[in-house]
Amino acid sequence: MVYGADDPKLQDSFARLLASDPVYGATPSYLAVLQRYLEGEETARVDDGAAAFLARLASQRRRLFFALPDDDPDYHFLSMTAFRFAADYLGTMATLKAGRAINDHLGSRLVRGRHP
Repeated sequence: MVYGADDPKLQDSFARLLASDPVYGATPSYLAVLQRYLEGEETARVDDGAAAFLARLASQRRRLFFALPDDDPDYHFLSMTAFRFAADYLGTMATLKAGRAINDHLGSRLVRGRHP
């Protein structure tokens, strides 16, 4: 969302996830505030000058939460939230429901309630 337009490794993802949405994605106003932030204008980085960009970035994350396909190979919608390990929990619950054994490492991490 930040470097994707310029980074060759991220350009395809940027085009697919942001540039493809002309209404809510990489709009001219988003690209302008992004460019201002990346160019390093002093007011864009200090004294809450980055607030406009950070607000737009948060908006993009919320949009992607709903827009990402469930089976996206590179990005999972839960990674756009504070619940990024929820997929582990849901997978563990499905495994238990099916009567299968869970991964010991994952089970201990869920019981402890923290990431290793």
